[in-house]
Amino acid sequence: MELREHAIDAARERELDARAVDRLVFFSDAVIAIIITLMVLEVRLPVLPEHVGEAEVLRAILALWPKYLAVVLSYLVIGLFWTLHHRRFNWVRRVDATLVWLNLLYLLAIACVPFATSLTAEHPGRTSTIVYAGVLGLATMISGLLWRHVGRRPEIMASATASREMHLATLMSVASAGVFVVSIGVAFSSSNLAQYFWVLVFFANRAARYVYDWRHAGDRAAPDA
Repeated sequence: MELREHAIDAARERELDARAVDRLVFFSDAVIAIIITLMVLEVRLPVLPEHVGEAEVLRAILALWPKYLAVVLSYLVIGLFWTLHHRRFNWVRRVDATLVWLNLLYLLAIACVPFATSLTAEHPGRTSTIVYAGVLGLATMISGLLWRHVGRRPEIMASATASREMHLATLMSVASAGVFVVSIGVAFSSSNLAQYFWVLVFFANRAARYVYDWRHAGDRAAPDA
C-alpha cells in the first residue's frame, strides 16, 4: 500500500514539474512574440501632406530603410536566441527559483535587442556600437549562466547528450560574450572595426566546440538515461 502511494506521489510530482516547465517555456515564447510584434509596429511612415503624390510616398517609404534593416537584423538575432532557448529547454525536467530568475534576465536582455539594433542602424557611430555590443554581450553572458545552471541539474548530468549540449552552450555563450566585450574596447578606436569584429563570434563558437571535443575526446560516452 505504501509503495503504491509513493508511486502515485512520484507520478504527481513529475506531472507538476512538467507543468512548471511548460509554463516557463510558454511564458518565454509569449514574451519573445510580443517583442517581435512591438518591434515591427515601430516602423511607421512619417506624416505626409494630405494630397501627396505617389513619388513622394515612395521616397518616404525608401527613406525608412534603416528601420527595415534594424527589423530584419533584430528578427534574426532574436530568432537565433529563441531557437537555442527552445531546443535546450527540451532537456529541462524541473524548474527552480534560480532558473526562473535567470530566464527572466535572459528575456530582459533580449527585449533590449530591437532598441540597440535601431540605434545602430539609424545613428551609426561609437556610442551606438558600444550599446549594441553591450546588449548582445549581456544577453550571451546571461545565457551562459542560464545553461551552466541547467547543466548542473541531476537529470542533465545523467544524460551524456544533454550534459554535452549544456556544457557546449555555456562555453559558446562565454566565447560570444568575450568577443562583444572586446569589441567595446575596439569601438573607442574605430566603430567600423568593432562591428567587423562581431564576425569573430562565429569563429569563437567553432573554437569553443573544438576545445570541448578535444578535451573530452578520451571520455567514453555514458548511455543516456
